[in-house]
Amino acid sequence: MLDIYWKEGKIGFQTEQGVHLTTARWRYAERLDDRTGIVCDGAGYALLQIHPRRLIPLDCKCADRYGTGLVRIRRNGKYGLLDRDGQIIIPAEYDMLTHHYGQFNIIGRQRKYGLLNRLGEWVRPLVYDAILPISQRGNNRFACIRRGKTEFL
Repeated sequence: MLDIYWKEGKIGFQTEQGVHLTTARWRYAERLDDRTGIVCDGAGYALLQIHPRRLIPLDCKCADRYGTGLVRIRRNGKYGLLDRDGQIIIPAEYDMLTHHYGQFNIIGRQRKYGLLNRLGEWVRPLVYDAILPISQRGNNRFACIRRGKTEFL
């Protein structure tokens, strides 16, 4: 298991047993999975692969963990998704990309909304005028509104 540690105001990665895998050099670090982390320093955001030791720069303003092994990025005010190797899953061209409501995520562009699952796969296309999360008795559902009609998922 990959853990983070702090030293003199910087963050690094270590094993559960406390063995340092990297020096503490980043101002932001987040564990993505057992072999990959998201890091940020003065040069910007990057994916750090522990084995093999490789730093993959990300051309983005912000990056964070998203779902199962994915990275949500924000570039030029738009959101997209990358995999743990920095490959594009969803291009950074969406106005909105929420974190999870149950098993799904709301994505939007030009006032049209759709749903993605936790793997970044399309569940509903960008055709809805609004998608509203609803919690009923502990169940997460969605009200998908299109042309004045509502479909519940």
